[in-house]
Amino acid sequence: MVVGRGLMNMSRISVNPTITTLEISPIDLVCDGYAYFAIEVERVDMLTPRPTGTVRVINVDTGSGIISGSLEDGYILLEKQMSNGAYNFAAIYNGVVNSFAPSQSSTVEYNVNFIQTTIRLTGPDTFRSDSVAEYLAEVTGGLRISPGNPNGYVIFTANDGYQITTIDILPLFENEATLKINENEFALGSWIIAAQFISDGICYASSDIDSKSVSVT
Repeated sequence: MVVGRGLMNMSRISVNPTITTLEISPIDLVCDGYAYFAIEVERVDMLTPRPTGTVRVINVDTGSGIISGSLEDGYILLEKQMSNGAYNFAAIYNGVVNSFAPSQSSTVEYNVNFIQTTIRLTGPDTFRSDSVAEYLAEVTGGLRISPGNPNGYVIFTANDGYQITTIDILPLFENEATLKINENEFALGSWIIAAQFISDGICYASSDIDSKSVSVT
């Protein structure tokens, strides 16, 4: 009988329902920047104290947690350095036994943008067909918070007015790639030499094409 009364008393313990909300800022974040996760857990019964306990932010697509912390007066602001990509996040409140029920926020879509890049192609406007010519492609972009330059390769092409031909594909090294044109590689006439940076997809975007008109004599 004593055990029975104990179970009946336990069944009367009131667990307060909760509502969890998540807001993420800023809206124009680029790779390596910090995203701020504002999480608020509100109790349904306003006569009870604000919820305590812990919350975590999860990547909804993978189910993995990315950051967590403890509430203070029902609120917490978390920050995390982000890589580029499209994400779906949600905040989960773990609840407090016999006090507050767990709850989960709605899913928030969040995009972290690439750092934009530009490419500049320089070299002679004219060169002899029986000589060597070099053209330098320089890639620039916004600075990352973490150390690191753009990584990837540069595609060099030549257009003789009839067709576009890939001359070379060179890895980017310290933001540069140098195209070397050997003797008798180009026929006499007018050409357009172009270069484009293709990113490895980490933080930096691929560039537009830069080109220059060249005369081979």
